[in-house]
Amino acid sequence: KIGSKNFQLIRAFLLKIVNALDIGPSNVRVGLVLYSNEPRLEFSLDTFKDKSEILNYLKNLPYRGGQTYTGVAIEFLRKKVFTQEAGSRKKQGVQQIAVVITDGQSLDNYTEPASKLRRKGVTVYAVGIQNTTESSKLDKIATYPPRKHVISLKFFLQLSNIEWKIKKRLCNEIVTKTFVAPLQLRNLKEGLMQAYAPSEADIYFLIDGSGSINPSDFEDMKTFMNEMVGMFQVGASSVRFGVVQYSDKSRTEFMIGQHNQTTRLTEAIRNIDQIGGGTRTGDALRSMKSLFRMAVRQNVPQTLIVITDGKSQDKVNQAAKELRQQEIVIYAIGIKEAVREELAEIEDGINLVAVGVSTTSRAELQEIIGDQERFFFAQSYDSLESIHKNLMQIVCEKSQPGKGDF
Repeated sequence: KIGSKNFQLIRAFLLKIVNALDIGPSNVRVGLVLYSNEPRLEFSLDTFKDKSEILNYLKNLPYRGGQTYTGVAIEFLRKKVFTQEAGSRKKQGVQQIAVVITDGQSLDNYTEPASKLRRKGVTVYAVGIQNTTESSKLDKIATYPPRKHVISLKFFLQLSNIEWKIKKRLCNEIVTKTFVAPLQLRNLKEGLMQAYAPSEADIYFLIDGSGSINPSDFEDMKTFMNEMVGMFQVGASSVRFGVVQYSDKSRTEFMIGQHNQTTRLTEAIRNIDQIGGGTRTGDALRSMKSLFRMAVRQNVPQTLIVITDGKSQDKVNQAAKELRQQEIVIYAIGIKEAVREELAEIEDGINLVAVGVSTTSRAELQEIIGDQERFFFAQSYDSLESIHKNLMQIVCEKSQPGKGDF
């Protein structure tokens, strides 16, 4: 569908991008896959050692035509390109980056392959041309947040106008992930430890384990919880955590105070099995009242983090109101089909951050938080990895040091 003339523009675009990179076996390595009906590996990450070799290959790159099967191509990237055998240096801590260039709607599903590629630790950029008028389609390919990783163009001629932008983003990605991000995360964690080490807090996760959640997504949810736990000083006299899973009914995985060591706490989270069923968020919220009462400590703040991916089959407003009357601070994270208005009912403006993913409804989030300025939106569960750092930073900024109001 691209046509020979447009392919020449793509080739010129690739030549300029590669020419701007510091190519070398110990520096930047480049691989290339062309795809249509099926993907074709033109060269892997370790095929060429010199920039001139890559440039010469690109100059003679032929146009092959065919249909668009983006899902198969992304899966090929994960299995055949970003591997140690094909020259990947991920185990040495080298940043992994994919730039997907497509001209239109795929004839296969690419959402799950893209999610698996991102879960593998690959930062994915999506460049859409001509038929990719709906940016949400590119959002399902790219890494969160889309404003940094998605570029939509109307014409192939515009490729020449975004070369500088792509080069800048790629360079920033390499520098940030290699040097800046680890330092920022360490500083954030140390800052939180310093601010809240003498503090006390009781935090429950209320997680949606309904049948609409894929097993891999449920694993992402557990990873998110463990990363959040790792940001705090866990202990019987400091910060304590509990987890409740719900679908049609609630199941207490472990109560606050049951695991007061980080290692035991994270292990307990890893061992949680998904229960399946429907989504009754209102009933689940009601079940939290007694659990928080049993965990109460004098002058210790209580926090509830709700993670759900679908519209509740029952009302949430009254149950959330009753929790707020107990002075429980609620954070709502909506994934995929979660309804924003409903989430907004759960919390009514008490220091809450709502994270909406994919087609999350704004009204349902509003029922939880009452503050649209604190919404986060992403396409999939693997985006939680990016969100948790932003969430913790906002919580830290909005809280009073030494008081532990999360």
